[in-house]
Amino acid sequence: MTVATEAFSAPAEAAWARLARRVGQLQGFGYIVLFVPDPAVLAPFKARLAAWMGERGWPWLTLSERQSAGFAERSITALFDSLSAEPAPRLVWLEAHRGAGQPAWEQARGELLSRLNERRGRLEAELAGTLVLVLPEGAQRSAAGQAPDLWHVRSLGLSLPALAGQEGQVLPLAPPVPDPPPAALAAEAEADPRAAGAPPAPVAGPAPASALLSDAASALWLQRWQDLLAGRSVEQLDLADDALPAFALQDSLACQDALLRQGRAEEALQLAQQWVALARRRRAQGRGLLDIASSRELCAALEGQVRILLHLGRPQEALPLGEAHVAVCRELLSRLGESPAVLQALALALDQLSRTAQILGDWHRAAAAAEDSLGVHRRLASRLGETPDSLRGLALALDRAGHAAQALGDWYRAGAVYEESLSLRQLLARRLGDSPDALRDLSVALDNIGRVAEAQGDWARGTEAYEEALMLRRQLIEQQGGLPERLAQSRAQLAQGGAAPELEADLASTLLDAAALPGPRAEAYREEAGQILAALCGRHPGVDRYRRLLQRYALSNAKSAAPTVPPDTPPDQPQAGSSSP
Repeated sequence: MTVATEAFSAPAEAAWARLARRVGQLQGFGYIVLFVPDPAVLAPFKARLAAWMGERGWPWLTLSERQSAGFAERSITALFDSLSAEPAPRLVWLEAHRGAGQPAWEQARGELLSRLNERRGRLEAELAGTLVLVLPEGAQRSAAGQAPDLWHVRSLGLSLPALAGQEGQVLPLAPPVPDPPPAALAAEAEADPRAAGAPPAPVAGPAPASALLSDAASALWLQRWQDLLAGRSVEQLDLADDALPAFALQDSLACQDALLRQGRAEEALQLAQQWVALARRRRAQGRGLLDIASSRELCAALEGQVRILLHLGRPQEALPLGEAHVAVCRELLSRLGESPAVLQALALALDQLSRTAQILGDWHRAAAAAEDSLGVHRRLASRLGETPDSLRGLALALDRAGHAAQALGDWYRAGAVYEESLSLRQLLARRLGDSPDALRDLSVALDNIGRVAEAQGDWARGTEAYEEALMLRRQLIEQQGGLPERLAQSRAQLAQGGAAPELEADLASTLLDAAALPGPRAEAYREEAGQILAALCGRHPGVDRYRRLLQRYALSNAKSAAPTVPPDTPPDQPQAGSSSP
């Protein structure tokens, strides 16, 4: 739709088109840096942006402090205060372009960049939209040097040209900017309430792209992608094709998720392979910062392809891709240093490699990757501080290292990391309260402690851990309205969503919680959970969650069948590799 605002020159139109397309593509947090040679160009760009955002019903706000004294402090405070507004802004426009070359302003600008960089993790967690930072032309070096973490994950860096043509004349409007085809396709594919004359409803900020791309939207995006290919392979694409930037990796990943939901895994794999090939071509041709951006893209594309191969039960094919994924992440770490984003990417790659090796039964490789991941998570927690996300990530890494050590028969190592994981879960429960996630995590951690205690002959500790886990599961079920209500809710979700694997897994998890409680129906719940999980693992042998739930079922079954033994009789040694989801 054409925006009826001031006419732009051709270069300005091109700049506007890039800005609008990128804002439309971004889902979740994004960082865009604009460089302005002349402050006079801002007002027309903002007017056009305001009209464009208004057409979509997207709330946004401008932060424009005009005094250099206290500039950084006031801007940071206003920025984070704005994130609690209702509706949450889809875009925050932060102006920091004033006073180019003036010492007071240059110092204030540098302080703002440093503070934003320090708060990158919080921005990514709390801003469900795009931060557009406006800087004076020539500040590119400062933006990269004083906010390196943000600069390396920027979605767009753009210099705004003058609005007039070369001869001073104002050129007519260029063709209207097309609505971006990526994750915003969800809105295109559904009925538009504004067509009936209803006013646009405010948008409180987007969910992750994979959640936004509906089946209809994914079909539309996939058709456009296939139209671009026109029967060619990715290797035959012209990387300079003007149509290619309209397709973003995050939308490909969201489309892959949609195809998996629809049971079209082979099509999802083909799409993933295409985007890995495209990322490799871009990386081979990139230089400097472009090389870094394409390396990041390759990491994400490889993660997607490995995930689909595991879903299809083809871990042997996934293993070399997982190793390549880790290698690219390590290269980024050596080039960029230990920024939180780089550490998180490496930890994700190592976790996925460990899971792949576990599925193949290569426990030595799985343990090595899990221990490497644990080290990365420790460094990440040190960088980010004791945030809930960093602590939970560290606890999960400890669990994975414990599972691998347990499979190798190293019960001492398994016990040490499980105890540390339990202490972190308890800390999170104290901080966050008795949320369902916290209670579930605690119960799983206590099951891990119980198994190690049994293996080491510490019957008192094992009994104590299992009883505490049972108490937490009772509390969890009571929180969610009692066992009948919770089972009814799981069954209703399954009926409504069809035979969706994740809903089946949710029902099986609920049944296992129910089977852990005394009652006449416990054995029936356990049997039903076992049937669901056996079928799930048969259809999706590479999915880690289903495999762990099946192991949990086996442990539950073994406990129910075990005869009561005198306190001085040691129980059977638990099988290596059993673990809870």
